Amino acid sequence: MTRTKEASGVTRMKKNIIVVMGGWSPEAPISMRSGLNVFRTLDRKKYNVRAVILKEDRTACFLGADEAPTEEDWKDRPSDNIAKVFTEVLSWPVDAAMLALHGCGGEDGCFQGFLSTLGIPFTHSGVTASAVAMEKDIAKLLYAAAGIRIPKGVTVSSKEDPLEKIKDAGLEYPVIAKPLASGSSFGLWLLNSEQELKENVFSFWLNGGLYLFEEFVRGREFTCVVATKDGAPFALPVTEIVSHTGELFDYKAKYTKGKSEEITPARISEALSSQIRAAAEVCHKALRCQGVSRTDFIVNERGDIYALETNTIPGMSEASILPKAALGAGLTFSQILDDLLAEAMSSEK
Repeated sequence: MTRTKEASGVTRMKKNIIVVMGGWSPEAPISMRSGLNVFRTLDRKKYNVRAVILKEDRTACFLGADEAPTEEDWKDRPSDNIAKVFTEVLSWPVDAAMLALHGCGGEDGCFQGFLSTLGIPFTHSGVTASAVAMEKDIAKLLYAAAGIRIPKGVTVSSKEDPLEKIKDAGLEYPVIAKPLASGSSFGLWLLNSEQELKENVFSFWLNGGLYLFEEFVRGREFTCVVATKDGAPFALPVTEIVSHTGELFDYKAKYTKGKSEEITPARISEALSSQIRAAAEVCHKALRCQGVSRTDFIVNERGDIYALETNTIPGMSEASILPKAALGAGLTFSQILDDLLAEAMSSEK
Protein backbone atom coordinates (compact mmCIF):
# COMPACT_ATOMS: atom_id res chain seq x y z
CA MET A 1 0.00 0.00 0.00
CA THR A 2 1.26 3.47 -0.87
CA ARG A 3 2.49 5.48 2.08
CA THR A 4 1.82 9.21 2.35
CA LYS A 5 4.32 11.31 4.27
CA GLU A 6 2.98 14.47 5.92
CA ALA A 7 4.92 17.65 6.64
CA SER A 8 5.20 16.56 10.28
CA GLY A 9 7.17 13.50 9.17
CA VAL A 10 4.38 11.12 10.16
CA THR A 11 3.71 8.47 7.53
CA ARG A 12 0.09 7.52 6.78
CA MET A 13 -0.86 4.16 5.32
CA LYS A 14 -4.24 5.43 4.09
CA LYS A 15 -5.08 8.28 1.72
CA ASN A 16 -7.21 11.19 2.89
CA ILE A 17 -10.15 11.52 0.49
CA ILE A 18 -12.94 14.09 0.38
CA VAL A 19 -16.22 13.24 -1.35
CA VAL A 20 -17.65 16.47 -2.81
CA MET A 21 -21.41 16.63 -3.36
CA GLY A 22 -24.34 19.05 -3.55
CA GLY A 23 -23.78 22.29 -5.43
CA TRP A 24 -26.04 25.03 -6.76
CA SER A 25 -27.47 23.47 -9.91
CA PRO A 26 -30.98 21.97 -10.12
CA GLU A 27 -29.23 18.58 -10.03
CA ALA A 28 -27.91 19.07 -6.48
CA PRO A 29 -30.40 16.63 -4.87
CA ILE A 30 -29.26 13.93 -7.32
CA SER A 31 -25.65 14.79 -6.47
CA MET A 32 -26.35 14.24 -2.78
CA ARG A 33 -27.58 10.71 -3.54
CA SER A 34 -24.47 10.01 -5.62
CA GLY A 35 -22.20 11.40 -2.92
CA LEU A 36 -23.82 9.39 -0.15
CA ASN A 37 -23.42 6.14 -2.09
CA VAL A 38 -19.78 6.93 -2.90
CA PHE A 39 -19.11 7.84 0.74
CA ARG A 40 -20.55 4.51 1.89
CA THR A 41 -18.70 2.48 -0.75
CA LEU A 42 -15.14 3.78 -0.44
CA ASP A 43 -12.93 1.15 1.20
CA ARG A 44 -12.04 2.29 4.71
CA LYS A 45 -9.04 -0.04 4.71
CA LYS A 46 -7.52 2.18 2.00
CA TYR A 47 -8.96 5.63 2.70
CA ASN A 48 -9.81 8.09 5.41
CA VAL A 49 -13.02 9.64 4.07
CA ARG A 50 -14.70 12.97 4.81
CA ALA A 51 -17.58 14.67 3.03
CA VAL A 52 -17.67 18.21 1.65
CA ILE A 53 -21.13 19.57 0.86
CA LEU A 54 -21.48 22.54 -1.48
CA LYS A 55 -24.61 24.52 -0.68
CA GLU A 56 -27.11 26.31 -2.91
CA ASP A 57 -25.86 29.72 -1.70
CA ARG A 58 -22.27 28.79 -2.70
CA THR A 59 -21.10 28.15 0.82
CA ALA A 60 -19.78 24.79 1.99
CA CYS A 61 -19.41 22.51 5.00
CA PHE A 62 -16.69 19.99 5.85
CA LEU A 63 -17.99 17.06 7.83
CA GLY A 64 -16.05 15.26 10.54
CA ALA A 65 -13.99 12.11 10.17
CA ASP A 66 -16.18 9.38 8.69
CA GLU A 67 -19.32 11.39 9.47
CA ALA A 68 -21.95 10.18 7.00
CA PRO A 69 -23.76 12.91 5.04
CA THR A 70 -27.51 12.89 4.53
CA GLU A 71 -29.63 14.27 1.70
CA GLU A 72 -31.06 16.84 4.15
CA ASP A 73 -27.59 18.26 4.87
CA TRP A 74 -27.65 20.16 1.57
CA LYS A 75 -30.35 22.45 2.97
CA ASP A 76 -30.12 22.13 6.73
CA ARG A 77 -26.46 21.84 7.77
CA PRO A 78 -24.70 25.10 8.81
CA SER A 79 -22.07 26.18 6.30
CA ASP A 80 -19.24 28.65 5.78
CA ASN A 81 -17.33 30.47 3.05
CA ILE A 82 -15.93 28.01 0.50
CA ALA A 83 -12.41 29.47 0.70
CA LYS A 84 -12.40 29.08 4.48
CA VAL A 85 -13.72 25.52 4.28
CA PHE A 86 -11.06 24.49 1.76
CA THR A 87 -8.35 26.02 3.90
CA GLU A 88 -9.42 23.45 6.47
CA VAL A 89 -9.53 20.74 3.80
CA LEU A 90 -5.96 21.52 2.76
CA SER A 91 -4.73 21.47 6.35
CA TRP A 92 -6.34 18.07 7.04
CA PRO A 93 -4.42 17.31 4.64
CA VAL A 94 -6.41 16.00 1.67
CA ASP A 95 -4.80 13.70 -0.92
CA ALA A 96 -7.58 13.73 -3.52
CA ALA A 97 -11.18 14.78 -4.13
CA MET A 98 -13.78 12.26 -5.29
CA LEU A 99 -16.32 14.33 -7.24
CA ALA A 100 -20.01 13.44 -7.06
CA LEU A 101 -21.24 16.74 -8.50
CA HIS A 102 -23.75 17.05 -11.33
CA GLY A 103 -24.71 20.01 -13.50
CA CYS A 104 -23.56 23.60 -13.80
CA GLY A 105 -20.92 24.74 -11.34
CA GLY A 106 -19.87 21.19 -10.47
CA GLU A 107 -19.61 19.27 -13.72
CA ASP A 108 -18.80 22.07 -16.18
CA GLY A 109 -15.18 22.73 -15.30
CA CYS A 110 -15.74 25.57 -12.80
CA PHE A 111 -15.13 23.52 -9.67
CA GLN A 112 -12.43 21.51 -11.44
CA GLY A 113 -10.57 24.76 -12.06
CA PHE A 114 -10.95 25.71 -8.41
CA LEU A 115 -9.42 22.42 -7.28
CA SER A 116 -6.62 22.73 -9.86
CA THR A 117 -5.76 26.16 -8.46
CA LEU A 118 -5.57 24.69 -4.96
CA GLY A 119 -3.43 21.78 -6.16
CA ILE A 120 -5.96 19.14 -5.08
CA PRO A 121 -6.07 16.09 -7.39
CA PHE A 122 -9.63 15.22 -8.40
CA THR A 123 -11.48 12.41 -10.13
CA HIS A 124 -13.17 12.37 -13.52
CA SER A 125 -12.39 14.80 -16.34
CA GLY A 126 -10.32 17.96 -16.27
CA VAL A 127 -11.41 21.54 -16.89
CA THR A 128 -11.47 21.45 -20.69
CA ALA A 129 -13.31 18.15 -21.14
CA SER A 130 -15.80 19.07 -18.41
CA ALA A 131 -16.59 22.42 -20.00
CA VAL A 132 -16.82 21.09 -23.55
CA ALA A 133 -19.05 18.12 -22.63
CA MET A 134 -21.47 20.42 -20.80
CA GLU A 135 -21.88 22.59 -23.92
CA LYS A 136 -23.89 20.08 -25.95
CA ASP A 137 -23.54 21.81 -29.32
CA ILE A 138 -19.74 21.99 -29.05
CA ALA A 139 -19.56 18.36 -27.92
CA LYS A 140 -21.63 17.33 -30.96
CA LEU A 141 -19.17 19.02 -33.31
CA LEU A 142 -16.36 16.96 -31.81
CA TYR A 143 -18.42 13.76 -32.12
CA ALA A 144 -19.05 14.52 -35.78
CA ALA A 145 -15.37 15.30 -36.40
CA ALA A 146 -14.56 11.88 -34.93
CA GLY A 147 -16.99 10.16 -37.30
CA ILE A 148 -19.97 9.76 -34.95
CA ARG A 149 -23.47 10.46 -36.29
CA ILE A 150 -25.37 13.28 -34.53
CA PRO A 151 -28.92 14.68 -34.82
CA LYS A 152 -29.28 17.86 -36.84
CA GLY A 153 -29.76 20.83 -34.51
CA VAL A 154 -29.45 24.54 -33.85
CA THR A 155 -28.59 26.61 -30.78
CA VAL A 156 -30.88 29.53 -29.93
CA SER A 157 -30.43 32.31 -27.38
CA SER A 158 -33.20 34.10 -25.49
CA LYS A 159 -32.64 37.10 -27.78
CA GLU A 160 -33.36 35.11 -30.95
CA ASP A 161 -36.56 33.80 -32.49
CA PRO A 162 -36.53 29.98 -32.22
CA LEU A 163 -39.17 29.62 -34.93
CA GLU A 164 -36.99 31.38 -37.47
CA LYS A 165 -33.81 29.61 -36.35
CA ILE A 166 -35.51 26.21 -36.61
CA LYS A 167 -36.76 27.03 -40.13
CA ASP A 168 -33.34 28.31 -41.21
CA ALA A 169 -31.72 25.11 -39.92
CA GLY A 170 -34.10 22.98 -41.97
CA LEU A 171 -35.50 21.15 -38.95
CA GLU A 172 -38.86 19.46 -39.28
CA TYR A 173 -41.29 18.76 -36.44
CA PRO A 174 -41.28 17.05 -34.06
CA VAL A 175 -38.17 18.60 -32.50
CA ILE A 176 -36.46 18.09 -29.16
CA ALA A 177 -35.68 21.17 -27.07
CA LYS A 178 -33.17 21.04 -24.21
CA PRO A 179 -31.11 23.55 -22.19
CA LEU A 180 -27.64 23.77 -23.71
CA ALA A 181 -25.79 23.25 -20.42
CA SER A 182 -27.83 21.02 -18.14
CA GLY A 183 -28.24 17.34 -17.37
CA SER A 184 -30.60 14.89 -15.66
CA SER A 185 -33.15 15.67 -18.41
CA PHE A 186 -34.03 19.03 -16.84
CA GLY A 187 -36.03 21.31 -19.16
CA LEU A 188 -36.42 18.64 -21.85
CA TRP A 189 -39.30 19.15 -24.30
CA LEU A 190 -40.77 17.24 -27.24
CA LEU A 191 -42.48 19.71 -29.56
CA ASN A 192 -44.74 18.17 -32.19
CA SER A 193 -45.62 21.34 -34.05
CA GLU A 194 -44.82 25.01 -34.50
CA GLN A 195 -47.93 25.77 -32.44
CA GLU A 196 -46.54 23.82 -29.47
CA LEU A 197 -43.31 25.77 -29.77
CA LYS A 198 -45.21 29.09 -29.73
CA GLU A 199 -47.19 28.02 -26.66
CA ASN A 200 -44.11 27.02 -24.66
CA VAL A 201 -41.39 29.33 -25.89
CA PHE A 202 -41.37 31.48 -22.75
CA SER A 203 -40.77 28.41 -20.56
CA PHE A 204 -37.49 27.63 -22.28
CA TRP A 205 -35.71 30.74 -21.07
CA LEU A 206 -36.60 29.94 -17.45
CA ASN A 207 -34.04 27.12 -17.71
CA GLY A 208 -31.16 29.16 -19.06
CA GLY A 209 -30.05 31.58 -21.72
CA LEU A 210 -29.33 29.05 -24.47
CA TYR A 211 -31.44 26.21 -25.82
CA LEU A 212 -30.60 23.44 -28.27
CA PHE A 213 -33.29 22.41 -30.74
CA GLU A 214 -32.69 19.06 -32.45
CA GLU A 215 -34.45 16.80 -34.90
CA PHE A 216 -36.35 14.07 -33.05
CA VAL A 217 -34.75 10.74 -33.88
CA ARG A 218 -37.37 8.09 -33.26
CA GLY A 219 -35.83 4.86 -32.00
CA ARG A 220 -34.52 2.98 -28.99
CA GLU A 221 -32.43 4.76 -26.37
CA PHE A 222 -29.21 3.35 -24.97
CA THR A 223 -26.42 4.59 -22.76
CA CYS A 224 -22.89 3.32 -22.28
CA VAL A 225 -20.36 3.97 -19.52
CA VAL A 226 -16.67 4.22 -20.37
CA ALA A 227 -14.29 3.53 -17.49
CA THR A 228 -10.50 3.79 -17.29
CA LYS A 229 -7.95 1.25 -16.11
CA ASP A 230 -4.24 2.05 -16.10
CA GLY A 231 -4.92 5.04 -18.32
CA ALA A 232 -6.81 3.08 -20.99
CA PRO A 233 -10.56 3.71 -21.52
CA PHE A 234 -12.86 0.74 -22.00
CA ALA A 235 -16.64 0.53 -22.44
CA LEU A 236 -18.83 -1.29 -19.93
CA PRO A 237 -21.94 -3.22 -21.02
CA VAL A 238 -24.58 -1.18 -22.85
CA THR A 239 -27.73 -0.22 -20.93
CA GLU A 240 -31.11 0.01 -22.63
CA ILE A 241 -33.46 2.76 -21.40
CA VAL A 242 -37.20 2.23 -21.67
CA SER A 243 -39.54 5.08 -20.70
CA HIS A 244 -43.07 4.27 -19.56
CA THR A 245 -44.19 7.92 -19.73
CA GLY A 246 -44.14 8.21 -23.52
CA GLU A 247 -41.40 8.64 -26.12
CA LEU A 248 -39.36 11.06 -24.02
CA PHE A 249 -36.95 9.96 -21.29
CA ASP A 250 -37.48 13.15 -19.28
CA TYR A 251 -36.84 14.00 -15.62
CA LYS A 252 -40.11 12.40 -14.52
CA ALA A 253 -39.33 9.16 -16.32
CA LYS A 254 -35.74 9.14 -15.06
CA TYR A 255 -36.33 9.74 -11.35
CA THR A 256 -39.86 8.49 -10.62
CA LYS A 257 -40.00 4.88 -9.53
CA GLY A 258 -41.74 2.65 -12.08
CA LYS A 259 -41.71 5.28 -14.85
CA SER A 260 -38.74 3.74 -16.68
CA GLU A 261 -36.56 0.67 -16.94
CA GLU A 262 -32.78 0.56 -17.27
CA ILE A 263 -31.82 -2.86 -18.60
CA THR A 264 -28.19 -4.01 -18.37
CA PRO A 265 -27.02 -5.64 -20.55
CA ALA A 266 -29.23 -4.21 -23.28
CA ARG A 267 -31.49 -6.60 -25.22
CA ILE A 268 -29.62 -6.23 -28.49
CA SER A 269 -27.33 -8.25 -30.70
CA GLU A 270 -23.66 -8.53 -29.87
CA ALA A 271 -22.89 -6.73 -33.11
CA LEU A 272 -24.98 -3.66 -32.17
CA SER A 273 -23.65 -3.76 -28.62
CA SER A 274 -20.08 -3.69 -29.94
CA GLN A 275 -20.90 -0.75 -32.20
CA ILE A 276 -22.41 1.27 -29.33
CA ARG A 277 -19.50 0.48 -27.02
CA ALA A 278 -17.04 1.52 -29.70
CA ALA A 279 -18.96 4.76 -30.30
CA ALA A 280 -18.94 5.50 -26.55
CA GLU A 281 -15.17 5.09 -26.45
CA VAL A 282 -14.80 7.41 -29.46
CA CYS A 283 -16.96 10.08 -27.75
CA HIS A 284 -14.97 9.72 -24.52
CA LYS A 285 -11.68 10.23 -26.38
CA ALA A 286 -13.02 13.01 -28.64
CA LEU A 287 -13.91 15.11 -25.60
CA ARG A 288 -10.65 14.12 -23.84
CA CYS A 289 -12.56 12.69 -20.91
CA GLN A 290 -10.78 11.01 -18.02
CA GLY A 291 -11.95 8.59 -15.34
CA VAL A 292 -15.47 7.55 -16.26
CA SER A 293 -18.02 9.06 -18.63
CA ARG A 294 -21.44 7.99 -19.88
CA THR A 295 -22.70 8.74 -23.38
CA ASP A 296 -26.36 8.54 -24.43
CA PHE A 297 -27.41 7.23 -27.84
CA ILE A 298 -30.50 6.76 -29.99
CA VAL A 299 -30.62 3.90 -32.52
CA ASN A 300 -33.24 4.35 -35.23
CA GLU A 301 -35.13 1.65 -37.12
CA ARG A 302 -32.37 1.35 -39.72
CA GLY A 303 -29.79 0.70 -37.02
CA ASP A 304 -28.12 4.12 -37.31
CA ILE A 305 -26.47 5.16 -34.05
CA TYR A 306 -26.79 8.83 -32.98
CA ALA A 307 -24.79 10.28 -30.08
CA LEU A 308 -26.83 12.66 -27.92
CA GLU A 309 -24.58 13.82 -25.08
CA THR A 310 -21.82 12.76 -22.67
CA ASN A 311 -21.92 13.04 -18.89
CA THR A 312 -18.45 13.53 -17.43
CA ILE A 313 -19.64 12.69 -13.88
CA PRO A 314 -22.35 10.05 -14.34
CA GLY A 315 -24.81 9.40 -11.55
CA MET A 316 -23.35 7.20 -8.80
CA SER A 317 -26.31 6.52 -6.52
CA GLU A 318 -27.38 2.95 -5.78
CA ALA A 319 -30.05 3.29 -8.49
CA SER A 320 -27.71 4.81 -11.10
CA ILE A 321 -26.53 3.14 -14.28
CA LEU A 322 -22.79 3.25 -13.48
CA PRO A 323 -22.82 0.80 -10.52
CA LYS A 324 -25.10 -1.57 -12.45
CA ALA A 325 -22.94 -1.43 -15.57
CA ALA A 326 -19.87 -2.16 -13.45
CA LEU A 327 -21.51 -5.29 -12.09
CA GLY A 328 -22.42 -6.28 -15.64
CA ALA A 329 -18.71 -6.12 -16.49
CA GLY A 330 -17.79 -8.27 -13.49
CA LEU A 331 -16.51 -5.29 -11.50
CA THR A 332 -17.62 -3.88 -8.18
CA PHE A 333 -18.47 -0.22 -7.73
CA SER A 334 -15.68 -0.10 -5.16
CA GLN A 335 -13.17 -1.15 -7.84
CA ILE A 336 -14.39 1.62 -10.14
CA LEU A 337 -13.88 4.16 -7.34
CA ASP A 338 -10.39 2.78 -6.62
CA ASP A 339 -9.45 3.20 -10.29
CA LEU A 340 -10.85 6.76 -10.34
CA LEU A 341 -8.75 7.75 -7.35
CA ALA A 342 -5.65 6.02 -8.64
CA GLU A 343 -5.91 7.94 -11.92
CA ALA A 344 -6.64 11.22 -10.12
CA MET A 345 -3.48 10.95 -8.03
CA SER A 346 -1.23 9.87 -10.88
CA SER A 347 -2.28 12.05 -13.83
CA GLU A 348 -2.20 15.71 -14.74
CA LYS A 349 -5.36 17.59 -15.75
